[in-house]
Amino acid sequence: MTWRKRLAWGGLITLLTLCILTGAAWWFAPQWLPPLAQELAGRAGVDIRKLEIGRPGWGGWRLREVELGLDGGAIVYGENVKIGWRCCQKIEESLTAKAQRIVYTPAEKSAADQSTPVAVSALLYSVAQRIPFLTVEVEQLETPAGDQTLTASLSLERTQEGLDLQAQTQYQDAPLSLSLNWVAPTSLSLSLASDQRMTLSVEGELGDDGAWRFSGEHSADWAAFLATIRMPQESITSLQTSGALQLIFPDVIGSAPWSFNIKPKFQTQLAQQDIKISGETEIELNGATAPETAVIQPSTILVDIPQWPESAPSLPLSWQVSVLEAVGCEQLSAEPSCPSALKLELRSKSALDTEPQLNARATLQYAAATKTVAAILQTDATLTDPKYPQKVELALDGQVKLGTDIQVNLKKGARIAWSGWSLQDASMELKDGNIELGRTALSVNTGAPNTQQGQGNPVFSWSLATDAKAKVSLSHKGQSTEVNLVGRVKADDKRIALDKGELSALGLSSPIEVIYRTAEKKGWLSYDVEGKLANFNFIKTYIAAFPDALTVSLGTVSASGAVNWSMKDALAIDGRSNVSLSNWGATYEEIKAKGVSLTTDVQFTGQAASFTQPLRLTVASVEAAEMLQASDVAADVSGRVEYAKGLTCDLQLDRASIGLFDGKARLVQPAKVQCPLTHSDLWVEVSNLDLGKLVALESDKIKASGRIAGLLPISIKDGGVTANNGQIAAQSSGSINLVDVDYWRALSAANPSLQFAVDALENFNYNSLVSRVDYQQNGVLLFDIQLAGKSANKRYSGAPIALNVNLQTNIIDNLRSILVPGSIQKKLEKGTY
Repeated sequence: MTWRKRLAWGGLITLLTLCILTGAAWWFAPQWLPPLAQELAGRAGVDIRKLEIGRPGWGGWRLREVELGLDGGAIVYGENVKIGWRCCQKIEESLTAKAQRIVYTPAEKSAADQSTPVAVSALLYSVAQRIPFLTVEVEQLETPAGDQTLTASLSLERTQEGLDLQAQTQYQDAPLSLSLNWVAPTSLSLSLASDQRMTLSVEGELGDDGAWRFSGEHSADWAAFLATIRMPQESITSLQTSGALQLIFPDVIGSAPWSFNIKPKFQTQLAQQDIKISGETEIELNGATAPETAVIQPSTILVDIPQWPESAPSLPLSWQVSVLEAVGCEQLSAEPSCPSALKLELRSKSALDTEPQLNARATLQYAAATKTVAAILQTDATLTDPKYPQKVELALDGQVKLGTDIQVNLKKGARIAWSGWSLQDASMELKDGNIELGRTALSVNTGAPNTQQGQGNPVFSWSLATDAKAKVSLSHKGQSTEVNLVGRVKADDKRIALDKGELSALGLSSPIEVIYRTAEKKGWLSYDVEGKLANFNFIKTYIAAFPDALTVSLGTVSASGAVNWSMKDALAIDGRSNVSLSNWGATYEEIKAKGVSLTTDVQFTGQAASFTQPLRLTVASVEAAEMLQASDVAADVSGRVEYAKGLTCDLQLDRASIGLFDGKARLVQPAKVQCPLTHSDLWVEVSNLDLGKLVALESDKIKASGRIAGLLPISIKDGGVTANNGQIAAQSSGSINLVDVDYWRALSAANPSLQFAVDALENFNYNSLVSRVDYQQNGVLLFDIQLAGKSANKRYSGAPIALNVNLQTNIIDNLRSILVPGSIQKKLEKGTY
């Protein structure tokens, strides 16, 4: 046999031998692979609890099921695991693994196990050394994560330098990919990406001091996260952050504190009014395991508001909020507390000088033990909307206790001050004012854990108690006055009350108590006003067409009462009030009234008021001129006034009297008075009037003596006054004397009858005087006088004489002749003529 044939047969036999050995290995694989697997598992410290091996196929062996027990009791269960092998290399450098499904169940660790220190570098070395595969690919990895199951796919490659891990999963319904690369022994890099909404990349080195130091960048859109935590009323619609970060932690976890520093730039948008907030800050966290301390460095935040609601004033659209000093908080994992105060500054960024400006400074300090925030706030604002004050200042110092019941305590009170506040509708300016709150307690119950029975809405309530002190300067049409109010204010979501209050203004003061029920729009008021009214010039500005010639002399005011009011449909008042005015006076050109007083007791019923005791008006004296004076004026009015639709009244003048010409005029019987006044009849009795003073009104060329009395029917109709068929008569005998006889003789020269009367009246003593009196609307006063008596004129030798005299005079002209000269003199002195 030639060498060629021997070589061919030798190759064929070798090939057959290999085929037989391969076939034998394939046939007997379920017998010889388990020992090999056990040897590899032993090297990795893994306990094989279950192993079902199939026949080898192309590319490796298929394990139908496998269950492994890891250190500490963790379990790994796999299905359809395919083991690959690269020929002619060491077993650790030739195996690959692909799994369709892996379930990882971590062991329940005891407290002792949890406290066992773990070194990150040792863990990475362990993974690299104990896994007997060059590559591991898992299509579906399942592991518990809280109450849910985390599902991911991963690819792990053991390289000559270290490890390379790639993993993909779902987070907030968005793909999340993780990439980790370890270059032995001290380099580690990590990157995260989530559907372009979140990226994180960091690189770290293990230092000689045994600490890992990482630095990197992040960018994130937190919209999906905000949706999962269900922000109330979707208040935040978007939140994006980006920036650098640093992380330092010990290689042996828990052996030394770790620190995390991030410098994020952020931008968020609120659902309400599309408010945008952006800024940059720096936050540092430290701790051994969980975060223990936090430090927020000074930072600036910008707030942009596209448009204020119509109900809000025209405030600036851009704001800047600054954290002035670093803030440190500690014991975050137990009971957080922030010993250092948070100092904030708020400034408006006005685009134009005409826009309002606001500045504020706040100091906040949180105490975890009591869950309270100590707050000091100071603000000042310059507003341009005419509906609001031009300048406003606010200062407060207190504490806020957080929880379901939010409690605010202002131990040092608060102060609100303003200036330049014009109320256009009332044509009034509040000018300067301030409100000071003493010790104040405010409680707000959000009702989060409680709901009304049968309803899903939370029960919301609040209450307020404070010692208030208000001082307001009112200005109207150039006149100013000051109003002061002090008292204890108690309020809640159902009512507002002012207890033991004291109100003072215009020289008057009054204890005052008020209760107002907000839901029912009902209230109660108690007051007791006393004092002498001052600053009548301010009051005059509210009286239309107040005469310039009228001067009021102010007296005392006394008013007390208690009333209930309702504002549901229209203002309705129920209650009683007593009013008294004393020692007032008035001057109108030459007319002076002194000693004016008024008393009344009013009962309010709905939209009407009635006098339970007649309104009594008295005037001590009235001086029109030397010849025209009155005294002891008195009038009593009773009846009812309604103000539901305009002002209507049904009154009665019960009594009226006046001292006039040394006599008296009085109302004989009550008279009806309505408003608007259309018609009223007054029967007036006069008695003991001095005839001489009456005659002097008409002329200074005649004198008379005696007393007269009578009855005058006066009618008021359509704004005019008339008297028809009035009767007067002398109460006793008297005299009539002509002062300037020549004047009267010249006046009567052409009339013999008048000459006879002049001769008789030159010195006439009457024993009877009777007259009819009529008064017309144009001021004409008509007398039809009948005289009987004797003349002292020698011509008549004391013979009885009877005279009928018809006299017409204009009382308005007579009054003017008396009053006008004085007013003309004043005007001449002022230079107005």
